[in-house]
Amino acid sequence: MKKDVFFVCKLLHSLCILLLLGILNTASADTLLHDFETDTEGWVAASNTTAVNKVSSSLNGPGSPYNGASMLEFTRGAALGTDWSVISRSYTTPVDMSTAQNLQLALNSYGINSSNTSFTVQVTLTSNNVANAKVSTQAINANAWNLVSVDVSNWSGNTSVTNIEVAVKSDTFTTAWGGKHQIDWVSLEGASSTSLPHDFETDTNGWQAESNVSAVNKVSTSVNGPGTPYHGSSMLEFGRGPGLGTDWSEISRDFTTPIDMSTALNLEFSVNSYGINPSNTGFTVQVTLTSNNGASPITVTEAISGDSWDLVSVDISNWSGNTSVTKIAIAVKSDTFATAWTGKHQIDWVVLDGTAPTSDISIDSVSATDTEINFSGEVTVTSSSTLVLYELAPYESFDINASNTALDTITVLPTAGSSTSYSFNNVARFEGTRDRVYSKFAVVVDNQHVSTPEYVTTFPAGENDDALPIAKSKKGLQVQTVGDAQDLGISHAAINVPLERMWASAANTLGGDGVTYMSNYAHTTDGETFYFREDEIDGLDQQIKNLSDNDITISLIMIFYIYDRVPASVQGHVWQTMYNSLKHPDVVESGDTILSAFNTTNQSGVKYFKASMEFIAKRYSTTDSNGNYTNGRAVNFIISNEVNTPAVWNNMGNKSLAEAAAQYARTMRIANTAVKKMQTNGQVFISLDHFWAVTDMAGTYPNQAYAGKAFLDEMNSVIKQSGDFDWAIAYHPYPENLFEPRFWRDNPNTTQAHINANIITFNNIEQLSLYAKLPDLQYQGSDRKIILSEQGFNDADYSSVTVSEADQAAAYAYAYYKIRFIDNIDSIILHRHIDHPGEGGLLLGLWTYRADSGTYTNLGIPDNKKTMYDVFKNIDTVNTEALTDAESLLSVIQADIPGATWSSLVQDFDANALQNSPERDISAITTMSAPITLNPTSYMSNFDSGTNSDWVISEYSDDINVMTSMASLPQNPQAGSHLLELSMDHSGLDLDYGAGHGFSLGKHGITRTFTSAIDVSTAPKFQFAINSYGGVPAKTGNGSTNYQVTVRVFGEDSQGEDVMTEDTSSISPDKWNLRQMDLNAFSGKANINKIKIWFHTDSNQDWSGKFQVDTIGFAQ
Repeated sequence: MKKDVFFVCKLLHSLCILLLLGILNTASADTLLHDFETDTEGWVAASNTTAVNKVSSSLNGPGSPYNGASMLEFTRGAALGTDWSVISRSYTTPVDMSTAQNLQLALNSYGINSSNTSFTVQVTLTSNNVANAKVSTQAINANAWNLVSVDVSNWSGNTSVTNIEVAVKSDTFTTAWGGKHQIDWVSLEGASSTSLPHDFETDTNGWQAESNVSAVNKVSTSVNGPGTPYHGSSMLEFGRGPGLGTDWSEISRDFTTPIDMSTALNLEFSVNSYGINPSNTGFTVQVTLTSNNGASPITVTEAISGDSWDLVSVDISNWSGNTSVTKIAIAVKSDTFATAWTGKHQIDWVVLDGTAPTSDISIDSVSATDTEINFSGEVTVTSSSTLVLYELAPYESFDINASNTALDTITVLPTAGSSTSYSFNNVARFEGTRDRVYSKFAVVVDNQHVSTPEYVTTFPAGENDDALPIAKSKKGLQVQTVGDAQDLGISHAAINVPLERMWASAANTLGGDGVTYMSNYAHTTDGETFYFREDEIDGLDQQIKNLSDNDITISLIMIFYIYDRVPASVQGHVWQTMYNSLKHPDVVESGDTILSAFNTTNQSGVKYFKASMEFIAKRYSTTDSNGNYTNGRAVNFIISNEVNTPAVWNNMGNKSLAEAAAQYARTMRIANTAVKKMQTNGQVFISLDHFWAVTDMAGTYPNQAYAGKAFLDEMNSVIKQSGDFDWAIAYHPYPENLFEPRFWRDNPNTTQAHINANIITFNNIEQLSLYAKLPDLQYQGSDRKIILSEQGFNDADYSSVTVSEADQAAAYAYAYYKIRFIDNIDSIILHRHIDHPGEGGLLLGLWTYRADSGTYTNLGIPDNKKTMYDVFKNIDTVNTEALTDAESLLSVIQADIPGATWSSLVQDFDANALQNSPERDISAITTMSAPITLNPTSYMSNFDSGTNSDWVISEYSDDINVMTSMASLPQNPQAGSHLLELSMDHSGLDLDYGAGHGFSLGKHGITRTFTSAIDVSTAPKFQFAINSYGGVPAKTGNGSTNYQVTVRVFGEDSQGEDVMTEDTSSISPDKWNLRQMDLNAFSGKANINKIKIWFHTDSNQDWSGKFQVDTIGFAQ
């Protein structure tokens, strides 16, 4: 029944009563049941409801009825917010709903507070002809009308409904709450109102005004050009309201019975607009589609011109909401006309276009060899049919009506009673030099049905086929000082790789800051050569190689910083083209924006991103003839940072959740393909912050912030539609309050113990593990890998004890113990190594920072170790409980949780299993002695041959040379004619990005690696001579500088376990210091594979001096 007919009926009161009692109870589709214009129409209070009233306004938004002048409001009782508040309507004459598709009503609710707007409505229908009621629940929002729809079409009780019950509750507000709820416009709706296209030939097809619209009309002509409809004889015209030209003017169409658009590729329509003046013809249209199946809306914006028809196309083929579309909204604005404007816009011919994937055809496997790509799948046909294989770029959508170039064509015959298997074999992988392994592919049946596009998911072995490194423990660190990281005994490290800094235009030309850099590092992708800056790559090499050579698993965080400005010296230069190509084209910069998403939306962006990922993945997996990693090894590649908060960390402009997740999924897939080309076992990771089922920035950036779980679910769905791969999760479970390290104090109402928790921190980290085990999330039956790639624990500022260092240390110990016993979390990587003065007051490091450290200068200069330093260092050693003073740390937690023990706090806690990093052979450490003479007889290095005897620089040594003399005293070699000299020039290290070295406090070293392990059982005394320049400035507060040498010896014990022993000794500058370390008690003496010699001091001041070694070897 039309609304205007019903209002006329209301004027005829007696007739209206007859209708309500008689005709209403033989209701047909599109029939109004209740509009509450005169009274409550028989609705009464049930459980936890104190009053039911007809009202014309409400205190909660939007404040007015959904339709007409009145609505029904019911008031809650004194129960909890999470209890149902119920109203009902009984019918003495049952209502026949069998000719309707849905029972529908509009519902609104008081909100509670800004952090709790999640509510649920439950509608229950009772019939007198079946025992089972029809029950439907739906999530709703407060302070807004929600359209609630109950499908009654297949319910056997739909012919004789005797009662409708509506119940509302808060999902989380567990205290007493006397709020109010409203309902309006209870109706029966059929499927007849849902059809497309809309051609506006007879009426407005149900389109209505939204914001800043004065009128919506069907018209046959317009004042603006071209003046006539796009299709047929009519079009829809909407006049703007009193707002500015730059304000959106919006119309919408609601579908009471949702439209299934899943069989279409695109929603298309034509739009036109008044122009304003010849110098301002730039306009934007925005289209938003809403679904009721739980998917996030999809929003697309497009530039249009005035006074002409523009065809707008929205790709809905990969949107998970395409099966149940409830609303289309179209908005138009001027890009620049910021004054009042009452122009008009027109739309016409709203249609579903293109044939979307159907169940008739599927691609089940796409596998690549070194030279070919092979395809197989299933198709259901009823007669001889033609199958055509097409190739698409990753950012392209397939349009069956466009002109497409076929890769291959085959004919298939029907198979009685089942589908037919098909295959395309031996398709060339390369078109010239272009590698098709990055492409996606579609198969079309008889030019009618198209498969879901699929990517290659089975790859040949990469250029490096080595197995993944086996980490000794889960302890990791975002490293700033490499030597100290090794001293801490870490097994995992995470390092930032800012790609925008890596590029150079060609060999030895301008870099991104306008300076000419050496750039002979080159990589060829698809036949094109790309160049990279040597200074940036050399810095990465030094960090990665020094760490990975010590069996530390490296995770690289691939990011793209947004430059405030491009230097004038490179404006218009080729480098700027690279920067603009790799930067996402839709970035919307705000004061919070730090990183851009990678541009994979077009050919240029994909080209540079592929080349970047291939270069990095190849460089950090390349080996020499002995199998050693030439530049170090990295196996984990984290793509951008905290991508569910793109307003700050992965900016791609305003995007719906579905669109943002689809673009990121494409970027992840391209990265994965690049990695798999170069290394078989490398892996890509999605980075997420700790906001899981909610987001903290949606109010400020509604289209640039998403709940982590929703983003992950959507990405997983998009990837699986086109071929799954083994992506993994890099999560950041910071405490809920970043300034409060005691995560066990996190709010239990937000860090709930279930996988839909609002926030996942260490307080409920087990939920992330359980989520990754869900069958829908698994890859080929295995759990998704998780690493915790960034988290930290704050301590007090340097003058306060509000939050103590003991709290910080206890929080780390508790967090580590939890993660140690969760099987599918591989690592816990601490942020930060050294405190950072520019992190908003957070002090998360193992070290304090030097007093002159600035926000972007002198980073990475440590000052003093914190309590957490020794806890971190020893958390995974054979002496974990003693060296971490575990009971003292536990007492910090017991202050909040009386009687707590590690066993009660940590599931599956096993103190013996904590001792899983036996590398440090504590029993073998003895004081390094000073022999009177050196007389090594085995594995000698005296450098008299003029070579460095396989000793190489490591850990911030800048240069190495064999010399006959030195500038410092005593000037001559310790023995013989030559010595080995190491320089420590720090000027090339970029502290702006935190690549710290500790200055002279940091370890500066040389390393010798033995391709075949050596046995020194018969000559176990390691001897060497060392000298240093004097003049190292003393640390502030220290009267003098203490010069030191540390030796580390690595090997395997008789059980094949890695072991290491070390010792440190003070030395004097400007003289040869003779040192000896007796390895007789070292369990790895029969299988030594590496030795390190480190020079360092106790000063954190800068010093670009040198040190020398000579007469190195083993003596009896």
